[in-house]
Amino acid sequence: MIRLHWHPFSIIPRRVRILLREKNVADARENARDEIAMHLDVLERRLAVRDWLVDEYSLADICYAPFVTVFDRVELGDLVGERPAVAAWVRRLLDRPAVRDTAPPRVPLQFPPRIAGQRRNG
Repeated sequence: MIRLHWHPFSIIPRRVRILLREKNVADARENARDEIAMHLDVLERRLAVRDWLVDEYSLADICYAPFVTVFDRVELGDLVGERPAVAAWVRRLLDRPAVRDTAPPRVPLQFPPRIAGQRRNG
């Protein structure tokens, strides 16, 4: 049996490398969305059969909280919303005072507009 071990920090360093390598920021952004979506698909399957990543609230959930609870602030909320089990888990995380009270403050962010379906050629 092959087991995949996902870690929330595994997304970030790779994203930085891809952004540095990509010539086109729009391409890098779409590639990042695709990779994050794949990661959330793994979480969706896991959370479809349990409330927390392990049997109960644990360090695994705590490590993800700083990322998944702010996706809506960086135009990634739709990726969470498309996955009902992940969306419910994010709500459970935000219901916990330790997560809610330590979340970063909301700051206005402006991103260049995304053009649906825009991908690099070749």
